Amino acid sequence: MQAIKTRYKGILFRSKLEAEWAKFFDSLEIPWLYEPEGFQFSDGTMYLPDFWLPDSKQWFEVKGILNDKDQHKMEMLCLESNHDVVIGHPDGEFSMMDLWHNDEAPSLFDPYLRPDEPTQFKHVEVFGKDDTFLNCCEQCGKYSFMEGCGSYACQCCGAYDGDHYCNWVMDGVKNFHEYTWKFQINTYEWRKRSRIDVRNNN
Repeated sequence: MQAIKTRYKGILFRSKLEAEWAKFFDSLEIPWLYEPEGFQFSDGTMYLPDFWLPDSKQWFEVKGILNDKDQHKMEMLCLESNHDVVIGHPDGEFSMMDLWHNDEAPSLFDPYLRPDEPTQFKHVEVFGKDDTFLNCCEQCGKYSFMEGCGSYACQCCGAYDGDHYCNWVMDGVKNFHEYTWKFQINTYEWRKRSRIDVRNNN
């Protein structure tokens, strides 16, 4: 299905889903930049990321369908920009790629490891929708995307005291933890905040 170009806040987005994510960010007062810069990776691949979230210093890529080629590009973006990549799916679902640093040499069996410096190596950890959360820091009040099994340091201000500053307001998979977690934003709330009627272009 061909993407529907959609105008929002004077910007012509390549798809309605991109525009809806921008509107969702605005509903939470999350600053964003649309297609701020392109990259040519070390393997020659050219790529133009969808969003840059300056508060959390994270890339945000909108994908209706995620294929192997897209996955490779986003892994390269994570590795070569040194920033996490969040993937926005339809209906408010999201997952992420987190950049990790290791002191040990890369394993020959791990295709994601790339040398950074002679004594340090970095690799990409891929987290599914059920392990990714939107966090509102209890200290700075800003939003960032976090994986659910990390250090829990705020991506915006760096506040860290175990999970003291975690306030997960939304999970990455539709209706996950429905009976065990109480999230402030669910699928219905996401649609209410972000829905754009392309017929009226608003």
